[in-house]
Amino acid sequence: MKRYFKKRAAGLLALTVLGGALSVSGSLFAAEPVLRAAADEKPAVYDEGAGSLVIKGRITRKDILPYADRQLRTIRAEKGAVLPEDSSRLFKDISASVIDLSEADSTKVKNMKEMFSGCTATETIDLGGLDTSAVKDMSGMFENCTALSYVDLSSFEMKPDTKMDNIISNCPGLLSSVNTLKGASITLDGNIGVNFIADLSSNAAKAVLSGPQGDVVYTDFKKLRLSGNQYKFTYKVNALQQSDDITLRLYDDKNRLLILRNSSGRLRSFCCEDYSVKDYISSSALYSTNEKLNVLLRALDNYGKASENYFGGGSEKYTVEGISDVRAADVAEYAPNFTKDQAKLSLVLNSETAIRLYAKGASDGTSSYGSYCEVTGLAAHRLMNEHKVVIDGRTYRFSAMSYVYRVLTGKTDKETSELARALYVYAEAAKAYRS
Repeated sequence: MKRYFKKRAAGLLALTVLGGALSVSGSLFAAEPVLRAAADEKPAVYDEGAGSLVIKGRITRKDILPYADRQLRTIRAEKGAVLPEDSSRLFKDISASVIDLSEADSTKVKNMKEMFSGCTATETIDLGGLDTSAVKDMSGMFENCTALSYVDLSSFEMKPDTKMDNIISNCPGLLSSVNTLKGASITLDGNIGVNFIADLSSNAAKAVLSGPQGDVVYTDFKKLRLSGNQYKFTYKVNALQQSDDITLRLYDDKNRLLILRNSSGRLRSFCCEDYSVKDYISSSALYSTNEKLNVLLRALDNYGKASENYFGGGSEKYTVEGISDVRAADVAEYAPNFTKDQAKLSLVLNSETAIRLYAKGASDGTSSYGSYCEVTGLAAHRLMNEHKVVIDGRTYRFSAMSYVYRVLTGKTDKETSELARALYVYAEAAKAYRS
């Protein structure tokens, strides 16, 4: 018996003596077949009848090579299967119609270069459960997989320094599942919209945008088409959600997640794209030479900070810049034609900016403040526009700036005053940019 067998057997012997359940000789002889079976267990098991190769333990290319000339229908990893740190060329030129490694442990993998290169008969590859956070090289990973029509990369993390050259080179069947992100932008209409612009593949059947307002699902793309195969998907946020990521994912008609890459061909993390209003503001500050746009975006940034301070969404208080010079005199021309006793005003900062007039006889809705009439869809450049509402024969004239005027001429706390001033600066910047 080898030395390490003797050590493990001795351990069993000690337990047996203490427990008093078995004889000493019985323990020694019973342990040996168990230990030998564990040592002889194969990490890959081939079933000729099913044409399947099942990976059960720590696998290497040497374990896979004996099956290179077999007619494999499936290669599947069970729980407990572990991929090596260097998984480069692990399945190179070893084809199976379906390869499913979604249950494999890949936490130690650093290299996936040409991992499936040359798998010419493989049609689908499921890598949906893999952890790729440690991977540095994925170049040529699916190169020359000429029959490949779908690959699940839903759990993949594509870091900026990860090598991806030719990752899906010469995979003609995969092109119908590859979508290209052309850009992202924001709109400042009656809402703040985060926009994704993408060239869609022929398999794209559903777009899902996820964010602080929940999921927005698009299945009818006709009204979203810009030109050719290019479409724009919009997600609405409010002023205090500027830092929240909006995520775009695209699916086929079987609800399978499709590949998303940027215009230079690099795959996006998790087959999706995250973007926020803050991202747009930050990038525009670096690249934009339009001073009016830059002024507008700074005003939008400060309006968002003031909104977060007012609603108290977090413990952090933001410094709101560029508003200290705003006085009540600046908005005196927007004073409403009614007193506070006659009607009250409030702003609504949901996904659409709106202003409410609380007056006797108003019929649009009711809240804890009473019945109201609501003007919705206030685009940024129209926040200064006057609105006229007639209730029971009385004409009320007001705008969003009327609310600002009332705040600045009344007794309010710092957060409310900051929000009103930031809204005025934002409205001015939007009007100037629009003109």
